[in-house]
Amino acid sequence: MKVVLKLKRQLNKILDLRSLSNLNGKLISSKELCKIKFLYGRRIVSLEEIFSFKLLRDKKTRNEIYINSSSNYFHYLGYKWIEDKIVVQGEVGSHLGFGMISGDIEINGNSGDFLGSEMTGGKIVVYKNAGNFVGSSFLGNKIGMNGGEILIHGNAGKYLANFMRRGIIIVKGNVDNYCCFNMIAGSVVIFKRIAMPFGAMMKRGTLIIKRNQNIVGSNFKKCEAYDLVFFKVFCNYLKRKYGINLNSKTSPDRYVGDCNNSGLAEVLILN
Repeated sequence: MKVVLKLKRQLNKILDLRSLSNLNGKLISSKELCKIKFLYGRRIVSLEEIFSFKLLRDKKTRNEIYINSSSNYFHYLGYKWIEDKIVVQGEVGSHLGFGMISGDIEINGNSGDFLGSEMTGGKIVVYKNAGNFVGSSFLGNKIGMNGGEILIHGNAGKYLANFMRRGIIIVKGNVDNYCCFNMIAGSVVIFKRIAMPFGAMMKRGTLIIKRNQNIVGSNFKKCEAYDLVFFKVFCNYLKRKYGINLNSKTSPDRYVGDCNNSGLAEVLILN
């Protein structure tokens, strides 16, 4: 089933969209949509107060929700999302895909803070920029992204992959400072500039960056570039799934750290 939503008016308060996830795995009907309630500011509103909607039947096995007008007041869209697909034409606010388990989310615009925070599976694609704490733990928690994949075509903010444990984050633009802070495991790829400092208190995992004027801090020690089997397999995976070519034919410079906490994480710098 395909559901097309369109805002009836511009928003001027936070719209908590967590309850939209109640549609996961269900046979969606007009009756089901009208049951959904959102928190808008301090007021409970029905879905039909905020959105007009159309239902389009198809033969696909999963539901697809298309939001044709959006707002940066959209918070918690895709909360603990499972199996189904969300496509948004425009920007969204914070906590997109928070705790996501499976399925797909595509944002044809910008995303706010805590994108993919504490997600365990699924795929999120943002075609413009993302805010701070991408793939990180929520404030006060120590378990960040624990699976799944995030692809950002633009730039990302501070504390990307904070407490990340598993999964893949790819940023085709720049990333602000404190990237991979307290990262435990997983893979992060940055195509352009990564601001210093980064990798502080990293324990394991892989950060791949382009040379592009990027330098590695003294808390990482340069090591011999041995035959990186994982790197080659990872490059093949990115090329096959996303059409991303990391030029795996040349060996990257390899650094290991964070030495300040006896970390075994690696930073690979591509020439």
